[in-house]
Amino acid sequence: MDPTAGPVNAELQAGGGNPASSLTAKEITAFSPTILRHLKQIYEHEIREAAPGFGQGSCDERSAESAAHVTSDNDYTRGDVYETSLGQRRYSTPFGSFDEFLAHAASSSCNALGPPKTYDLDHPISNYFISSSHNTYLTGNQLYSRSSTDGYKNVLLRGCRCIEIDVWDGESPDDTSGSSSDEEPEIHGLRNRLKHGLGHLGHHLQAASKHREQASHAQQEQQSAPKPWRSQAARAEPRVLHGYTATREVPFRDVCETIGKYAFQTSDMPVIVSLEVHACLGQQEVMVEIMEEMWRDHLVDHVLPASGGDAHGANDVPLPKLSDLRNKILIKVKYTPPKPPPSKKPPPAPEQLAKIDSALPSAAPPDSPDSDSEAPSSAPAQKSKILSTLSRLGVYTRSYHFRSFTTPEAAIPTHVFALSEKSLLGVHAADPTALFAHNRDFLMRAYPKGLRVSSSNLDPAPFWQQGVQMVALNWQVWDRGMMLNEAMFAGEGGWVLKPEGYRSSGGHGGGGDGGGGSGGFSATTAMQQIDDVSRAPPSLAIEVLAAQNLPLPPSCKDERDLRPYVKCELHLSPPPPSPAARAHATTRTPSTPLHSNGGHGPPKLKQRTRPSRGADADFGRQLLRFDAVGGGATEALSFVRFKVVHDDSFGRDDVAAWACLRLDRVRQGYAFVHLYDAHGMQTAGVLLVRVAKGG
Repeated sequence: MDPTAGPVNAELQAGGGNPASSLTAKEITAFSPTILRHLKQIYEHEIREAAPGFGQGSCDERSAESAAHVTSDNDYTRGDVYETSLGQRRYSTPFGSFDEFLAHAASSSCNALGPPKTYDLDHPISNYFISSSHNTYLTGNQLYSRSSTDGYKNVLLRGCRCIEIDVWDGESPDDTSGSSSDEEPEIHGLRNRLKHGLGHLGHHLQAASKHREQASHAQQEQQSAPKPWRSQAARAEPRVLHGYTATREVPFRDVCETIGKYAFQTSDMPVIVSLEVHACLGQQEVMVEIMEEMWRDHLVDHVLPASGGDAHGANDVPLPKLSDLRNKILIKVKYTPPKPPPSKKPPPAPEQLAKIDSALPSAAPPDSPDSDSEAPSSAPAQKSKILSTLSRLGVYTRSYHFRSFTTPEAAIPTHVFALSEKSLLGVHAADPTALFAHNRDFLMRAYPKGLRVSSSNLDPAPFWQQGVQMVALNWQVWDRGMMLNEAMFAGEGGWVLKPEGYRSSGGHGGGGDGGGGSGGFSATTAMQQIDDVSRAPPSLAIEVLAAQNLPLPPSCKDERDLRPYVKCELHLSPPPPSPAARAHATTRTPSTPLHSNGGHGPPKLKQRTRPSRGADADFGRQLLRFDAVGGGATEALSFVRFKVVHDDSFGRDDVAAWACLRLDRVRQGYAFVHLYDAHGMQTAGVLLVRVAKGG
């Protein structure tokens, strides 16, 4: 789906857990006759008799606001309603009347999704999962779709907190991509003449000319460095596009302006901008200027006082607390180490230089075949591809190429490793314990493999299970990955605190207790802390009573032709690998479910009801049971997904509506599951269900 096509209200679109779509508009203003009939039975046979009933753990929570007035209409047709007028009255058990019971049932306290926990924001940022986007600028596939600033607006309003920008040179008649990294022509020519003219005196001249180069080092740096752009006239500005494809571009300036406008409209949690820089050094200077202009005080361009450490990004700067970064924009960019200062070796005496200069042959052509026969030449230092001014903006999110977990950069608190899903699966297969240990202390980003040209998504759950903080998804499509992302971040502001055992040692982050490429903590200690994690129940029962206001799928044009059935699927997170199981872990990948089913094969994780009829469907209390499914799964990383599917006898069964809930937030008892349509838009559709978690 193109998120920019049509009048899409992004704040009501799922995917990133935006609070506006997760916690508001969850009150029901009308009950269909089918739902009313079920509610009447519940009230008479369970509530009035004081049996454990409606909303046990959900609608019986008296802290919620409820309705104060109810009116009814006995002649119901499609569009007729059983109206509720919501007020702020609290009720005690039992309800005084059926109307009071209905008013409470219509309130948001009977949402099957429980409210988010009140999280501690004083943990280092590596201790949180972050709602993340891949190639945010694209509105469709990865090969020829349009780039748009609306992509950034859309995902930011939906709750995304990590966005991506691919930056390329702007087009200009004067632009040459390599000019900003080349030395001045005069210096380059001098080096060639010295090289070709010395011949057998090369060794002597090398020693003498070394001082000359050192003495002019600062001047050369100034000459070769890109000039700061302070005028809008006659200059090229960087572009944003997917390189080496037919995707259309958008100006980098427009992207930054959009980010600055919408970054903090729905959340004050920090935004991480992941830069993929393909621009020359001169254009990178323009990038820095634009970001500083557009983001101003939001941009983190130095170490915050609360973090301590060196202001220029020293290797010992600890990761900041999330609470210190409200309304801030962090830049993730490749790190360029500062250049070492020139040597202080004393210069040769003037008479020595004069003697060498007089010995230079004057007639040797610069392209003489014998010019380099004897004089050894050292290779010039490799030019950095990232401007130091830009690199310094990666204060807390410095990107490094991943080599292993034992390299020096793997112990730098602010480093970020970014791996494709394919590469990360390989790392997990080789050493799952080291991967999990690294991600307790340090940041990692996962992104879809290059073969996903249709912008399909990876399954984020296995990567969250390995502690990966930023699992980047293509938000312009609707699939299982985006549904799970909505469930993970629903109402959370784009940052979710990891469960116990998945966090850094002592909660400090960025190095744990210090030392070592794996964060300086014991993996065995990590596994011991895993025991404190809340586990998924060994069984789950979901009774499906009825539905109302179901949206129509694309293949169905008349609600009278709708034949909906409910498909329910569990996504369980296996426990992290223990050192004892490491020898066996190489045969598994993160996407391989680890379940216990009493030795009788894997549990059945998908169930479905029989089809019903119409948009106000009665499913007759069909029971979907999931037995022996827990297996030590982490409840906060496990999910239950509902799909309402149209049973098309002559074609493909299309999804009419869906909902996805994190298992630790699923309320027990009778409750309403609020549904999104096939494009992720919030609807008035609901499922009435009863949930029981087995002990």
